[in-house]
Amino acid sequence: MEHPPVTQSLLVPLDGSSLADHAIPAAVAVAAPAARIVLFRVIASKGGLEGVLDRLGSGGETAHDNEATARAELGRSAKLLDGRAGVEQVTAAGDPAATILTSVASLGVGGVVIASHGRGAVGRWVFGGVADRIARESPVPVLIVRPEDPEAQSAPAVFRRLLLPLDGSETAMQALPVAAGLAHAHGWPLHLLTAVDVASMTPMAVPGSAMPISGELYEQVYDEVEAATRQSLAEATTRLTSEGLTATTELRVGSPYAAIAGAIQAGDLVVLTSHGRAGIQRVLLGSVAEELIRFAPAPVMLVPAAGRQGAGEGAPS
Repeated sequence: MEHPPVTQSLLVPLDGSSLADHAIPAAVAVAAPAARIVLFRVIASKGGLEGVLDRLGSGGETAHDNEATARAELGRSAKLLDGRAGVEQVTAAGDPAATILTSVASLGVGGVVIASHGRGAVGRWVFGGVADRIARESPVPVLIVRPEDPEAQSAPAVFRRLLLPLDGSETAMQALPVAAGLAHAHGWPLHLLTAVDVASMTPMAVPGSAMPISGELYEQVYDEVEAATRQSLAEATTRLTSEGLTATTELRVGSPYAAIAGAIQAGDLVVLTSHGRAGIQRVLLGSVAEELIRFAPAPVMLVPAAGRQGAGEGAPS
C-alpha cells in the first residue's frame, strides 16, 4: 500500500506558550531522522475591541514588534529541538486556523502536530478552537497532543506502539496506510482494535422503542457481529504483515470510547480516521474522536477520511 509522507515533513503550530510547545517532542517522535519540521507561528490579525485590548496588553506593540516577538518566541521553542537539522521557523499573519490550513498546502507538509490547548492570554490565540478546526478541515493527518502538566517543560515523547481502532468500514481502513508508514519508519508494532457494542445494534437501542430483546436474539446478533469483525481484523492484519510489519488484533465488547481508552498502554499513539461509519456490524468511530482527543491517556492522530463532512459542521468527527 502507498504510505502518505507524514514522517517526512511536519508543521507544528505554536503560540509562544509552554503548552503549545508540548507538540514539539511528539513531532520529533513521529518524524523520520532527516525529516523537515516547520515551527509555525501565526500573528493573529484582530480588529475592533479585541485588537485594542491586544495592543494595550502588549504595551502598544506595532505589527513590526509583533513579528519580532513571534520570531523570538519561535527561537526559544526551537531550542527544544536541540540543534536538529531540517528545522524551519515560519511566521505568517492572519486568522490562526485559516492561516495554518492554507500553509499546510503552501508549505507542502505531510502532517500537522498541534497541542490541544494553548494559553489564552492577551496576545495569544486559544488553541482549543483552532485545534478543533484543524482536525476537521486539514487535508493531511493531524496529531493532537494534550499537555498533561501545563506548567512542566515538555519532555521527549516516546512511542512504542500504534493503536489502530477499526469499525469494519472502508472509511476506518483509510488510517491503515498512515499507520503502516509510521510503523515502517520507526519499527513500531501495530495493535488493531475493534469495539463491539451489541446493545447499540439491537431494537432496544432505537429511541422510542420498547421492543424487548431475548437472550437468543442478543447472542445471534453478537455472533454475526463478532464473525464479521474478526474477518475484517484478519484482512487488515494480512495487509500489514504482507509488508513485514508486526500486527496484533483485539476485539472488545462495550462502548467504542471505553474499549479504546481501556486498551491504551503507556507509549501508545492512537491512529484513526476522523470519521467512521455507523450501522449494523459497525461502531461509530467518528462519535468518539472528540472524546479521545479530550480524555484519552495518549496522543491521537486523526487521518482525514475521503468524503468526510466539510468545514464548519461541528466538532471533529
